[in-house]
Amino acid sequence: MTTAFQRNYIQRPQTTRLILLWHDGRGVEAWTDERLDDLNAKVDDLGRRVDVGFNELRGEMRELRGELRGAMGELRGELKEEMRELRGEMMKMQRAIVQLGAAIFLALAGVVATQTILIVTQL
Repeated sequence: MTTAFQRNYIQRPQTTRLILLWHDGRGVEAWTDERLDDLNAKVDDLGRRVDVGFNELRGEMRELRGELRGAMGELRGELKEEMRELRGEMMKMQRAIVQLGAAIFLALAGVVATQTILIVTQL
């Protein structure tokens, strides 16, 4: 016993068989040359619109890339200036720490010297 699908599949030419493989035969409209031409025109139009959209997108991306490069250049310059200022402040702080250390050392040396003199004078 053969089904309607099998009869249609066996009796149809090869090009129609491919279409029928996707459908069980219920409500299948014939793909006439006119319908295929309409579909082809729609697909071509869709392809053109996609191409135009991608070209617009590429243009926008180029603009954004240029803006981004400019902004990154400005940011890089600002960061370099900030780093120079920060290095200067760190050098000042380092100098102050060294001076403070020297002052503490001299104060301790003075205390040791005075204590030594007091001890020597009492003997």
